[in-house]
Amino acid sequence: MSTSATDSSTVDPRELRNALGSFATGVAIVTTSQDGHDVGMTINSFNSVSLDPPMVLWSLAKSSASLDIFTNSGYFAIHILSAEQQDMSQRFATRGIDKFAGVEVERGEGNVPIIQGCSAVFHCKTTYKYEGGDHEIFVGEVLKFEHFQKSPLVFHAGKYALAVAKQNEPEVKEPVVGFNANSLTYLMGLVYFQLAKKSSEKMAEHGINDCEAAILHALSMGGGRSAAEIERIVAVGGLHVTDDILLQMAEKNLLTLASENGENKASLTDEGSEMLMKMIAYVQAIEDGAMPDDAYTELSLAKDLLKKAALKLLKD
Repeated sequence: MSTSATDSSTVDPRELRNALGSFATGVAIVTTSQDGHDVGMTINSFNSVSLDPPMVLWSLAKSSASLDIFTNSGYFAIHILSAEQQDMSQRFATRGIDKFAGVEVERGEGNVPIIQGCSAVFHCKTTYKYEGGDHEIFVGEVLKFEHFQKSPLVFHAGKYALAVAKQNEPEVKEPVVGFNANSLTYLMGLVYFQLAKKSSEKMAEHGINDCEAAILHALSMGGGRSAAEIERIVAVGGLHVTDDILLQMAEKNLLTLASENGENKASLTDEGSEMLMKMIAYVQAIEDGAMPDDAYTELSLAKDLLKKAALKLLKD
């Protein structure tokens, strides 16, 4: 819908809200405290006013039950949420709950509660308050701030999103080559085999080979599996599982074997579960080491995309 009008009475509030939603904004929580009573709420109305003097503003609905506290406290803190804090945003947007229950906080200017794990925090003293339609606009002087270099949480078109920096194509001195350097299958395979090689080397230090590692992963999905059942899970990696391999792993106390209908059924031992946890930690460390320091957002999007692709392929 496209609307052109000079008379504000002709503006459809719903359509206006949809149009405003096309502007991507950061997500913030504003907190304050008065007489030992902490309040906080999720907002996306935060803006910078000036750098010298350092001033910011945000707005609060006149109908808010917290309006008087924010008006009288004289201080507030703006928390710019990081990409990991969607749950925190939803918590502080929910009415009728103890929003601070279980939330780690410190105390800032004016005894205001300061939430941990944010992308940035601004400690402010209220300097002005203006009426703005159905909202009150709070202007605050920034007394101090912290910036933690974390990717911010973004809100766009009524949904949470992740901010991804748009970058120019890098100059590649040693280009990735193959049957199709833009093929997802090729690139995933290239990365997988390089990471798998590093992982195999690390596990070999603990006396675990690739087949044994795959068996531990398979048994983490549920014990009581025969060699043939395990092989069906790990066969995609070209691995062959036999009763002899299971017996060797039982001798290492990584799994137990129980006879059922003439077959040996394997289950993880506590030692096997502990080894699996070590493997997962090693693999995660190897993956993290292969990624650029600022790739959290892109990695989150990539994992989400691969999960969706996996579900679609399994369904098809």
